[in-house]
Amino acid sequence: MGNLLSGVFYIICFGLSYILYKTADKYKNTNRLMANVVKMMAILIPVVLAAFRYNVGTDFRNYNFAITYERNHGWNYFSYPARVKLEIGFWFVVKVAATLFQSNVAVWFVLYLIMFFFLERGFAFYAQTQKYSVEIGYFIFLIYYYSSSLNITRQIIALSIIFYASRFVFENKKRFFVFVILATLFHYTAIISVVMWVLWDHKNNRPQRKQVMMVIDSILIVFFLTYKWIYKLLCRIPFLDFLRRYEYALFNNPGKNRTYILTVFISVLIIVLWKRLVRLNEKNEFCLQMVLFNLIIGYGALSNKIIFRLSLYFEIFYLILFPQIPYLFTKNSRNFARAGIVLYWLIYFIGVYVIIGNGEIVPYMSIWR
Repeated sequence: MGNLLSGVFYIICFGLSYILYKTADKYKNTNRLMANVVKMMAILIPVVLAAFRYNVGTDFRNYNFAITYERNHGWNYFSYPARVKLEIGFWFVVKVAATLFQSNVAVWFVLYLIMFFFLERGFAFYAQTQKYSVEIGYFIFLIYYYSSSLNITRQIIALSIIFYASRFVFENKKRFFVFVILATLFHYTAIISVVMWVLWDHKNNRPQRKQVMMVIDSILIVFFLTYKWIYKLLCRIPFLDFLRRYEYALFNNPGKNRTYILTVFISVLIIVLWKRLVRLNEKNEFCLQMVLFNLIIGYGALSNKIIFRLSLYFEIFYLILFPQIPYLFTKNSRNFARAGIVLYWLIYFIGVYVIIGNGEIVPYMSIWR
């Protein structure tokens, strides 16, 4: 019963935030001040929810310990123990916020404002450049990424930065790498995002040819089917026997097997619409390839958490593709399409967090427990 009530509480908060965000989008062309005020109200709901939580997410205590430790120690980054040091960008933001504010709540507040700042900048770009239901992207972020962030905060901040940076791939601007470096300072796995630049044909300003992508996909499939066998062979070579020390990380590090079937279902839904989405916008060919990458890498992540962390960067293209789906329908049917997408993601949240209990996000508990 506690989990169910807590799930309802989350859904009410997400629903209110979604309604406010959608309202702000309606005002954007008529009253920009009102649009900005309402949008800030929408964003403050999940930010406050994250800031005032207590022991929500399996890594909450580790993060809270790191924040308190940084507040009470000096500025010499290299003097910090590994479990507190984390990536230097995250460490620096926490150190500044923890020094300015005596409450860990305020530090969490700052971290989530950063997350939503980059998210909002990314949405603003895609909403201006294509047919795009921005409120759908926002709702999916709340359900899929924000909920995960209550456990893996650093990586979701990095993901929000990469989501914003993805615009520079399409614009052929090398500042993309600046933001990849910034994201990597929050979570080292963000470095995998550099492959996005390679997979876009900058000379012709279009996605790479299908033949090229098919070769890359095939190599990835073969690799993830055989990488453990290859690793064992490498370990038998005398001068590579040092690789054995990483055996635990490779073979005894459970990945995303509990939710992979849901990821497959989400991705297949997108892939079924491949041709129609590409006709809507040629850039979607690239986004769909990234979703396919996520499926392939996700298979490798079934038995390894490290690979799971890498696959997340290709899932952010859900935030680009799903908001375009309503525009595949006639004008009179678009609201039904939007409602269907919202309902689908609500079911996802209930299944993953309320029933399965992924990441110990549910039940919600505040600092006033």
